[in-house]
Amino acid sequence: MLLLIFFGLVISSVVGFLYLESQDRVQKRLLLNAQEWKNKFTIPSVQPVYFAPSPLTNVKLTSPSASSSPTLTPEATTLTDLPPLYAELNWQTVSPQNSRFKDYDMIYASSNIKELDGTIKYNQLSGQEWYAEKISPESDPPVKLSQRFTKYYDSEFTKRGWSFRIELPQSNLSAPAGGYMLGDVMGYIGIKDGSLRLFMFEDFREEAEQCPCTSHYWVYVSEVTSLEKILDLISKNNN
Repeated sequence: MLLLIFFGLVISSVVGFLYLESQDRVQKRLLLNAQEWKNKFTIPSVQPVYFAPSPLTNVKLTSPSASSSPTLTPEATTLTDLPPLYAELNWQTVSPQNSRFKDYDMIYASSNIKELDGTIKYNQLSGQEWYAEKISPESDPPVKLSQRFTKYYDSEFTKRGWSFRIELPQSNLSAPAGGYMLGDVMGYIGIKDGSLRLFMFEDFREEAEQCPCTSHYWVYVSEVTSLEKILDLISKNNN
């Protein structure tokens, strides 16, 4: 009887030890998983990943030479009467050398014609850029400011007839659109009378456990450029 009790105690101790060791391993694995998850969502040091436009399908395309062919997208009401810079922020101009967008693709072209399927780079467009920084209190965190900022420009450019994507007979042109965990990039394209203009912005919110916390904003607007020149640049970029 004593031997049975002894063996019972030994078995119980082994089982208990294995259980505790198993629990310890589980906790360590959970901690490692949490760390790996956190590492996956650190703020990237490169530009945001954009949503690539889909190529045209089942569309009869004309010759790749640039022309004044009509667009399939309704024309904008204006390319010159643009909305003021967002009033909640104090803006300052940015030189091309210090541009937030200097390594970005500014316009994406999607076509079944190789020569008209590509991108327009930052240095191929003339334009103006502004930057603003904001320290937000706990009562009005940066995410709320970013929402107001985005809604303002979406409303202003939508009512002017600008769009993220422009449909042409030869190629579709898309503005940048994408983001990361604490920021976004968005763009709008306006077309009128055979000319095009690009507007884009980026917002970035610094990671913080509590506010006051800082967020950053950039706005860019290109000069009015002919569609002919845009299509010609895309064609040259493929040569």
